[in-house]
Amino acid sequence: MDIVIPPNLDVDKLQKLLNSNKINLRVTHSLGAGSFGEVYLTIDTNTFYPTVLKCLFKPKHEKCLNEIEILKIVRLKGIANILNIYKIED
Repeated sequence: MDIVIPPNLDVDKLQKLLNSNKINLRVTHSLGAGSFGEVYLTIDTNTFYPTVLKCLFKPKHEKCLNEIEILKIVRLKGIANILNIYKIED
């Protein structure tokens, strides 16, 4: 599944969207945006580990799908590992 979240959501609206879908992340702030989406620093509310949430604007774009497939496989220091993939449509 892909994370499908409307672009330009503020942190409070994003947090409400995650809560309503029972996703255990607390959004702290935006880290920036790229061509495929926006990235937020989050805290896993079960483990209290810092995590990153990448919200994709164009999840069906071929390059984006390729990035997801590669990140599912790659386990290298300095490259974020995919822990979960959610599909949320507002």
